[in-house]
Amino acid sequence: MEWYLEKFSQQWALEQLSLERTRGLFSLEQALEQFSLQWAREQLSLEWAWGLLSLERERAQVLLSLEREWAWGLLSLEREWARGLRSLERTLEAPGLERTLEAPSQVSHTWWP
Repeated sequence: MEWYLEKFSQQWALEQLSLERTRGLFSLEQALEQFSLQWAREQLSLEWAWGLLSLERERAQVLLSLEREWAWGLLSLEREWARGLRSLERTLEAPGLERTLEAPSQVSHTWWP
């Protein structure tokens, strides 16, 4: 009987060790799963941040391009305005213009009562 009791105790101890080992593996598996989930979240967060950075970079490039186009357009307008002003100055300085400007108007005005 003592032999059976000893065998039972050994078997029970082995089962307890097996249960502890299973619990340890289960805990390890849970920890690994938690780590994997956290790692996946961090990767998603990094990808999200990288996407935002890329969008911000593209936005900055578009704004810079628009500013260049605006500046170029403004410069073109200023050049056109300066050309028009020079042309007007030449016209005003043309000989005989004073006589044309001082001549009485040939347009007759009709006033209605």
